[in-house]
Amino acid sequence: MVDEVTDDAMLGLQAASVRSKVALGKRAGEWIRRIGSVGQMPVPELTGHLCANVNGFSLHAGVYCAPFDRQKLEHLCRYIARPAIAEERLKLLPNEDVLLKLKKPYSDGTSHLVFSGVEFVEKLAAPVPPPRAHLTRFHGCLAPHSKIRSQVVPKKKDEAPKEGAAAPAADTAPVDTKSKRLSWAKLLKRVFQIDMENCRHCGGEMKTLAAIKDRFTIEKILKHVGLPHKPPDVARSRYAVQEYLF
Repeated sequence: MVDEVTDDAMLGLQAASVRSKVALGKRAGEWIRRIGSVGQMPVPELTGHLCANVNGFSLHAGVYCAPFDRQKLEHLCRYIARPAIAEERLKLLPNEDVLLKLKKPYSDGTSHLVFSGVEFVEKLAAPVPPPRAHLTRFHGCLAPHSKIRSQVVPKKKDEAPKEGAAAPAADTAPVDTKSKRLSWAKLLKRVFQIDMENCRHCGGEMKTLAAIKDRFTIEKILKHVGLPHKPPDVARSRYAVQEYLF
């Protein structure tokens, strides 16, 4: 729990998350509800070589990936890319609380965690990175200011060749490496399967003549061509069926 209200709400969510407490709602400042716990704090213990559990945190420093060990590197990438939570271990209780089944019980016997709707959302929001934060960091020879970075990073196709290198053919057009933003027509086709580029009658290419944003004009046009002019009602969200019972 954060005693003082700060301008950045994410700091309060993160502080409560690492302390297993609630940051928002009626239960702010209280511990997360547990099922199966005997109410005792776990005793610090060594669980293996360079592995320890202290105050609810587990530290594993015994994993090493050799430079050319592709199998361990794949396991590391899979671990980093795994989702924040497994949906098959979530269940919505009749009182609209969220039940999370732990993959492995805690050392104090806790097997499930119970969250209210607000508590569950705040725990999902806690690991969200701040805006404009670098999610991928490089070190060593790949670091941005490394002196030998230019020797290991592939060159762009449109870069000028160094002295002594063969010049490209005269008829070779320069490659445009800049990313281009997709048009609305392509986005509609990709997301909703609506083809706004080709005419469905003749197959010819269509061009945008105007963008109408006035609601009255849009409704008038849709009524004239016999199309519905009112959006459908928003249906209630449906929860995924959870097969397991606790």
